[in-house]
Amino acid sequence: MIMGTVALRRKLAILPVVTVLLVTGCMAGRNAVNTGSDHTQMTESVQGTDQEQASAIDPVQAHQALCETTGAAACLIIHHGVVIQDWHGPGYTRPMYAQSSTKSITAILVGMLADDGKITSLDERVCSYIQEWCDGVRGEVTLRHLLTMTSGLSRIMDNRAAGYAADKDAAVIALTPDKRPGTVWDYSNEAVQLLSPVLDKAAGEPIQEYARKRLFEPLGMKDTRLHLDDQGHAWTYADMETTPEDMAKIGLLMLNGGQWEGKQVVSRDWIGRSTSPSQSLNDQYGFLWWLYESPQGFAALGNLDTNLYIFPKLDMVVVRMQNYPGKQRPEGIYEPKALPLIEQIAAAGE
Repeated sequence: MIMGTVALRRKLAILPVVTVLLVTGCMAGRNAVNTGSDHTQMTESVQGTDQEQASAIDPVQAHQALCETTGAAACLIIHHGVVIQDWHGPGYTRPMYAQSSTKSITAILVGMLADDGKITSLDERVCSYIQEWCDGVRGEVTLRHLLTMTSGLSRIMDNRAAGYAADKDAAVIALTPDKRPGTVWDYSNEAVQLLSPVLDKAAGEPIQEYARKRLFEPLGMKDTRLHLDDQGHAWTYADMETTPEDMAKIGLLMLNGGQWEGKQVVSRDWIGRSTSPSQSLNDQYGFLWWLYESPQGFAALGNLDTNLYIFPKLDMVVVRMQNYPGKQRPEGIYEPKALPLIEQIAAAGE
């Protein structure tokens, strides 16, 4: 079982001090965490043979080597309530963008609004919140469709995408699904951004204010806020401004079934529902959370492998964040190598 969150928050608060001690080489074994540069030009030997040797010695060190060679700015691991890795590279800044991992935080906010009675059903139509979405096929789209990537909105990769819009809410409200809702699974930033005006209306205040009061402040996430567009609308699909430590707190909240310091911040029922298969079109997707079988768990995934992993059976939270694309370090190479290392780290800690 994980330790009390009060004790853990103290550990998170002293992470910079712990890291300094570890850099001096005063600690070894599972507690050792070295630092390195995510911009350092690594030789083929370092990328290959040395990493394999590190893996044979210590999977925690091997994970750090993987973070370095894949261009991460920060990696953090918590196992059984203990911070066993807290590594920052030269690309580290405060805050950093959570990229599309933000979508999963949006799902938590939906659950909180449901817990608070401000959303009565996921099968409510978007039309209940946005008048412009009451006509034609748009009138068929429900909150459940937006949470499960089945709204019928296809992913937009040109200049019509939400990322290009100064007023993101207006841009997505103007869209129309090109497929019948519930018939296809298609990863859509715009579908999740449509939740921004929906959640504003449900909360009765800007969703960024609700998030601050209802989620970020109770967890002590002082360095976290939802990113805003030029019109002051929250980005609900990407770019929450945060830190690895604050992301880890979200992971611990999920790991503990929605509890923080003995208080039920979001219902255990919502945590279970949002991290279970949500539809038959993609059984690896919950309510804006990605699902894993080996090791069993779930994750918030973002661009540049800016990811938050929660593995309940391993009692582990893993955070990886990255600010900038790395030269000759394509996105997606971290996870296939990281997952086996995570299982090794868990086994070594039992």
